[in-house]
Amino acid sequence: MKSEFTYTTVTNRTYPYLGISINGVGTTIVLFSAPNTGIVVGVSSESLNKIGAYSESWAESVFMIFEGEVKLRNE
Repeated sequence: MKSEFTYTTVTNRTYPYLGISINGVGTTIVLFSAPNTGIVVGVSSESLNKIGAYSESWAESVFMIFEGEVKLRNE
């Protein structure tokens, strides 16, 4: 599966929302459904995370709110 995304960030968190983390090992976008809980919906090629990965222990403080577009497609 591939994903493409563009974004701007905002500051208020209301669930559900998309969060983006950009760090030294890539970019990850998570659809948060509750505090620290969500599923990966977008990654850069360098990211260690995979699309579809679910966790109830994301470090939500390292994610900024993502306002943009995520396109998912099967390949």
